[in-house]
Amino acid sequence: MGVPYPIESLVGQINGRPVYAEEFLFPLEDRILRIVAESPLPDAIRSVDALVVQRFREFVDSELIIAEAESKLDSQQQQGVLAWLKSVQEDTIADRGGTRDTASASIEEEFGVSFDEFMVQRRSIALASDLLRKRVQPRAIVSWRDIEQAYRRNYATFNPPPTLRIGRIRFSTKREVEKVEQAKALIAGGADFAAVCAAMEIPDDGAWLDLELPSDGIAGTTLTKAVKSRLEGLETGELSEPWVQTAFISWFAVTGIEKQPGRSIYDPSVQFGLEGELSNMRMVQEQDRYLSTLKDRWVSGDIDEMRRRLLTIARLRYFLK
Repeated sequence: MGVPYPIESLVGQINGRPVYAEEFLFPLEDRILRIVAESPLPDAIRSVDALVVQRFREFVDSELIIAEAESKLDSQQQQGVLAWLKSVQEDTIADRGGTRDTASASIEEEFGVSFDEFMVQRRSIALASDLLRKRVQPRAIVSWRDIEQAYRRNYATFNPPPTLRIGRIRFSTKREVEKVEQAKALIAGGADFAAVCAAMEIPDDGAWLDLELPSDGIAGTTLTKAVKSRLEGLETGELSEPWVQTAFISWFAVTGIEKQPGRSIYDPSVQFGLEGELSNMRMVQEQDRYLSTLKDRWVSGDIDEMRRRLLTIARLRYFLK
């Protein structure tokens, strides 16, 4: 026999509306059951907890905004909302079969709610959107100075450094003696890096490393001192002095420097992109700040305690069978 759990457990009130665990968890049930069936127990518990916490926050935020929006309506505005809602009802019926019965059946099949519940949702969404537009959006304005600062912070993204391409020819001084002598002869005859690679059929034409070229040149790269000292001052394709190690001999060359086009702050796409990112970030910050001012006014009880109750009930219901 399974462990009993409270089906209609009251977890708190928001905007005078009781919040019941069953009502809250029901829309999430299919997803929760899938998580429980497909994941190991510890992972499933973490995933379900995260889902409940995320949806609870969204639910609380939505209720707070709707409560505040409704409280701001005077009688004239209420009449305007009713007139707008009547127009929405008429359009919805016209778009979904022409009668209220056909529209109701279509809405219930698509959204799982009644016609009246659907209209209430549309009203709530419209009121919430209007409130956020009036109270939050003006605080999320982005100035030219903000865009300049964001551009400077992301300068390297818009103006990436050149790419330094380095080639290497390397042979074993013990196993490839003939190749070492052949390479030395070609180099003595004036062959450059590409010519030696072609004559000796070096794989990938000797391609070795691609590095970002910093403002101070090769000296600022992460190459070893031995390689840096041999590359500095060389023209593209010019072979370095050999680097003789215990078992190998190597020659290096700069095979190319690829410069990527930068993007100016005066590029409209850069400005619009930065403005959009900053505006979205500010909207989130200002909305969170605004919502925090509404919690004391519209929430009866401790939100953290409500969240804990929901998590406890979800665990009892879906994990203790």
